[in-house]
Amino acid sequence: MTSHKKKKKRKMKIREKSLLLFLVIFLGAISIKLYQLYGIYEGLEKEAMRIEEQIQREKEKQVVLLKNKDYYQSDAYIEKIARDRLGLIMPDEIIFVPKSY
Repeated sequence: MTSHKKKKKRKMKIREKSLLLFLVIFLGAISIKLYQLYGIYEGLEKEAMRIEEQIQREKEKQVVLLKNKDYYQSDAYIEKIARDRLGLIMPDEIIFVPKSY
């Protein structure tokens, strides 16, 4: 009977050690996977921040472009271009040309 109990105890110790070894390996594998996933997460966070900054810059450009669009469609801009580039004047204006010496 005693040898039977010893065999049973030995089997229990082997099972306990096997279970402990399995748990250690399992937890190690989970730890490694979590570390890898955290690295991926950090990379995605950096990319998201970069994209948010790019969106902000593009919104600022859009505001400037909309202001320019309004100016380019205004009568003041059209008159300026007509005067500067085309040399046109308003109908009630008189041009004075200085005498050359």
